[in-house]
Amino acid sequence: MQRDGLGAEKEDLPETDWEVGAGCVVKDCSGLKRGRVSRLMGSDPHPPTIEVDLVDEGCTKFFPATHVYPSVACSEIPPLAIPCRLAGIIPYENDVWAVTAKQYLQDALVRENLMIDIVDRTADNVLVVALQYKTDIGKEMIKRKLARQNTVPFTTGTLVGTPPY
Repeated sequence: MQRDGLGAEKEDLPETDWEVGAGCVVKDCSGLKRGRVSRLMGSDPHPPTIEVDLVDEGCTKFFPATHVYPSVACSEIPPLAIPCRLAGIIPYENDVWAVTAKQYLQDALVRENLMIDIVDRTADNVLVVALQYKTDIGKEMIKRKLARQNTVPFTTGTLVGTPPY
């Protein structure tokens, strides 16, 4: 029996009734990519083709339906977002980021051209980053009492959410 590249046997894969906007994973020559169905094309006798928005690449491509698999991963992480932790800081109180701290970060990300330095990668594969504009954003957050200095290794740090889209 033939395998599909994801480990499932081809004839064991269920038929999918695709809907525009559905989350999916696409298999292409460079691996698996997150996507969202944007258009359905083709019918008998031609194999169906699906137009997919590749959410982490910011482009749209056409794929044979046999290379597109259902997924809910698109709703878990926003498009073009990478989960990360801020280097050297943690929430000011109760290990939960305050609304004002989240707003400060979002404003900085949207309004400024920030330099993002990847400082480390945690055991759970999350990037630890330092954000800089004219000053270190982490130090500025500490000064404004939006965050405090982190003295614990990053393996137990607090995950900073990505801005909403």
